[in-house]
Amino acid sequence: IIRGLRNFIDYQDEITLFQFNRSIDENIDTFVLFPSANNLFLSSSSIKQLVKLNADISNYVPKCLKDEIETKIKERTK
Repeated sequence: IIRGLRNFIDYQDEITLFQFNRSIDENIDTFVLFPSANNLFLSSSSIKQLVKLNADISNYVPKCLKDEIETKIKERTK
């Protein structure tokens, strides 16, 4: 499992999830990725809010996924 951590609150949540997964199967490994300084405070909630406000998200998501992300978020908010 690959997870991303932004802050200590994420760490607390992820360590709980890690322990839960390990109790199910000790062969489940979790790899943690840390964000760059540019994306430290970025969250899916903030991306959703930007899309709802018709703001440009191209600086925050991969260019090849931008249109797909915007379409999915807009579909879910109809």
